Amino acid sequence: MIEIVHILVVEDSPTAAIDLEAKIRHVAPKADLRKAFSYQEAVDLLRQQPFDVAFIDLQMPEKTGMDLILDVMQKDESLNDIPIIVTTGTKPQSFIADT
Repeated sequence: MIEIVHILVVEDSPTAAIDLEAKIRHVAPKADLRKAFSYQEAVDLLRQQPFDVAFIDLQMPEKTGMDLILDVMQKDESLNDIPIIVTTGTKPQSFIADT
C-alpha cells in the first residue's frame, strides 16, 4: 500500500507556487499538496493537519518564511519535526547582502 505524502507549499507568488507544484507532482503525483499564499494561511494550515514536509518561501510580504519557521514551527512541539525545504526567488547575491 502506498502512503500519501502530505506536503505544504508556502509561496506568495501564484506563478512560483504553480511551478513548484508541477515539480513536486512530477516526483510525487499522488501527494496531498496544500498551498498557502501568506504567513497567516500557512499558520492556519499547519494547525489544521499534519504535514510530512514543508516548502517555505523566505521572501513574503507581511512576514518572512524565516518568521514562520522561528515563530511558529520551532515553538510548537507538534510542528518542529516537519522537514523544511526553503525556497526563494531572490538572487543569491541579493539575499546574502541583506542578511
